[in-house]
Amino acid sequence: MQGDKQSNLDNFIKVVDLLQTNDLKQLYILVEDKKNQKK
Repeated sequence: MQGDKQSNLDNFIKVVDLLQTNDLKQLYILVEDKKNQKK
């Protein structure tokens, strides 16, 4: 369980890093890709 939490935290930190580096386009593309995969 602890490993999963750490992984989620790492992913969150990556997202925050993207936001801080102003890579909003990259983040947007990532989100859109996930939305498209669900369809």
